[in-house]
Amino acid sequence: MIGARKDVGFEFRSDDNEKTQHFNMDGTKAIHVDVWVEAYDDKRFWLAHLPKTRNFKFFIKTPDEAVAPDGKKATGCNRLFRLEKDRVITLGRAQIFCLDSDDSFLKSLLAKYSCAKSARDFVYFTKAYAIENIYLTPALIDQAFESVTGISVGSLKTPPSTLLEQLSVLVSDVIVPLYFYEAVLKSPRVVNAFRPKLSRALKSVKRVDCTKSLASCPEFKKVFDSLVKLNKNIRNFIVASGKSADYALYEKRVFSEGFNKDNAYLFVRGHCLYEGVIEAVLTVTDEVRDREVARVKSIYADYEDKVAAIHNQWPNLDQALKATYHASLPITPFFVDTLGCISTNYV
Repeated sequence: MIGARKDVGFEFRSDDNEKTQHFNMDGTKAIHVDVWVEAYDDKRFWLAHLPKTRNFKFFIKTPDEAVAPDGKKATGCNRLFRLEKDRVITLGRAQIFCLDSDDSFLKSLLAKYSCAKSARDFVYFTKAYAIENIYLTPALIDQAFESVTGISVGSLKTPPSTLLEQLSVLVSDVIVPLYFYEAVLKSPRVVNAFRPKLSRALKSVKRVDCTKSLASCPEFKKVFDSLVKLNKNIRNFIVASGKSADYALYEKRVFSEGFNKDNAYLFVRGHCLYEGVIEAVLTVTDEVRDREVARVKSIYADYEDKVAAIHNQWPNLDQALKATYHASLPITPFFVDTLGCISTNYV
């Protein structure tokens, strides 16, 4: 029974799934494992990383595939936690969650910090903020640019990887004090919109011109100034709160866990960073396409079909990046620890 309504829903129980090894049509003893993820796009991502083993068969599911007592349909981690609370899903070796960490990993390094995304059995987190951050690997964004345009990143004053790397350096000075502020100092009486300011700065990256050097790009200068000012304001707030010593200990702990300027981009809000960088690079890929269209028009009298072919065959940058990632599955700091844990538990 689920809640008080016996005629509603179907329970996903780990012990039921573990019995499936006795009924496999292919004659194997593989256990069926339901892997619950936040949304459909996450299915592709997690499936690519789950172990290839004869002992387990993985079935990726989203929360809107479950029927619950409240009759609602929704996606996201909060919905999964609700389904668990309502005992629609009973976690175990054959019922697991694979979720984005959001900001929980770095905050968990603070003493006494806890949230719904704290580490526990049968729940696996990216450690990085979101899968968008993991897709946005410096070397891969360069490869994706080249696969879309057919030209070398060396032709750009600012290759996409350079833009991402420089952003990582900037946000590394913001993320740690921001998370300390939010976990330790924030209260209803203290309203400082530090997080929205960071999000706005990252989204404004879309206006950066990669055909220029960052040093001569006014839009990057605005991003730079915004993040430097944000860092200063948060740190001043920490000093004024009298928590400087506590913050210093937290900062030391974070860096001891492997956080650094090169990987800091993994820990900002995924959608903001991803959309900002992709849009900036997309501006250049569109310019390359338009130049090729202009070139074809200038040398062919009957250019209509050739121009249509350019538009129809021009790759989507977002899809190209994800395809490049899935083709190589590079090692990503922090996330690799999660994959190691899953591989150990599902041999």
